Amino acid sequence: MTIIKPLALLCALSLLAGCASFSEDGGFDAVQQGAERQLDKQVLWARDDAGRSQIAARVGELLAAPLDLDAAVQLALLNNRGLQAAFDELGIGEAERV
Repeated sequence: MTIIKPLALLCALSLLAGCASFSEDGGFDAVQQGAERQLDKQVLWARDDAGRSQIAARVGELLAAPLDLDAAVQLALLNNRGLQAAFDELGIGEAERV
């Protein structure tokens, strides 16, 4: 009888541990959708070469045209290193959770 309780606890913990997994986007998708819905602006995460290239291409597009207020805000969001650091912390937070 005394061995059944620890064994049951071990089985329960094993099942719960199997439920935790990383999301494909590191939790960024919800942030991106919220920013686009609330700000009507695009936010991108430069977490790899593809993301950095996408940001560079978008910045180039914005700078090719005359700069207006909307473009300036969009550039500020894309080039904000503090915001990129916060996105990195989001990924780290998910890793700690998992």
